[in-house]
Amino acid sequence: MKFTINKESLLNKLKFCNEIVDSSSINPILSNLLINVNEDNIEFICSNQLISSKTTIKNNISIFSTGNILIKTNLLFNIISKINEDKITFDLVDNSIIHISTNKFTLDLNVLESYSYPVINFSFENKNKITINKQLFNKITNKTSLTVLESSDQTNIFTGINLNSNRLDNKIEILSTDSYHLSYLQEDFTNDKFDITLSLKVVKLINSLLKESKSDCNFYLDQNNILFEINNTIISTRLLDGKYHSSPYKILQNTYPYSFTTSKKEMIDSINRGLVLLSSDNSKKPTVQMIINNKELNLNFKSIELGSCYEKINIEDYKGSNIQIILNIKYLLDLLKEIETDKIEFHFINERGPILIKEVNDKNFITLISPCGNN
Repeated sequence: MKFTINKESLLNKLKFCNEIVDSSSINPILSNLLINVNEDNIEFICSNQLISSKTTIKNNISIFSTGNILIKTNLLFNIISKINEDKITFDLVDNSIIHISTNKFTLDLNVLESYSYPVINFSFENKNKITINKQLFNKITNKTSLTVLESSDQTNIFTGINLNSNRLDNKIEILSTDSYHLSYLQEDFTNDKFDITLSLKVVKLINSLLKESKSDCNFYLDQNNILFEINNTIISTRLLDGKYHSSPYKILQNTYPYSFTTSKKEMIDSINRGLVLLSSDNSKKPTVQMIINNKELNLNFKSIELGSCYEKINIEDYKGSNIQIILNIKYLLDLLKEIETDKIEFHFINERGPILIKEVNDKNFITLISPCGNN
């Protein structure tokens, strides 16, 4: 096996594979990258048990002989990233050593034989093809990633984003929640019916590929697995087990007797000023008290060490009586930053109930945050 390849092309593939490979996997063989050199292309195959990928290079290569090797993914990435020349040659010696060279640099690395790597099925046969346009997939990623549960247990269904085209006709609903806050997006969709939950890591990987692609997102679905095809890359992943329960939809459909409209920018600026006061407390969960009195909104920030500050925020169209609510500043600030328009609506039931935040100009996107008393 021998080939020459452009450094930038190779590094892009290695960077992508390195994001998938888990060096701490209980299966040490999966810390390696399988490289298949064919007559007219080079395939890079990697896996972390949950996610597998086959990505192919067809250009900027010169192939002298075919073959395959198994090599440490992170090690190869670090080596290639340090090389300063554009053309890199790989030459397999005695099936156990890969000779990597440029005009000035030479390195010999021990490699494993490829037969020890598990066989991964990247076939689309007997799978239903579904297409989501790249703009919608990018919106899904940006709008719903923030409220996914952060957990080391990647089999937990709430570590993913749910896509459901079953509930409503000609619509797709996207939902994510960690039980403290929630994001909901609804868009027009006339494709096939499905109800799937994808891990956040998969969603971000797909979105990164789509940003460099002119094509839409094509995926192939069966009962337990899904394959994505974008340009010269295929990603295969297991769907997260279980079903999103119906309670988040019920929460969204509740009656919210309190509401007001305000400026996102004005609220973010006020929170950032309050955070300066709270930063010295070293609190992992700094809070803000929202006080609505006589149809006026005041944000109240208190620091045990430094003191307190209040700021009045202009609001419009207030409905409801006087009320006080305590919110986690980080959750609130993060959610506000994901909203695109300046005019936003707050809807709430009482001091302890969930709070809905909507864009005035896009009622199809809703985000929800729970008051601190419910955390």
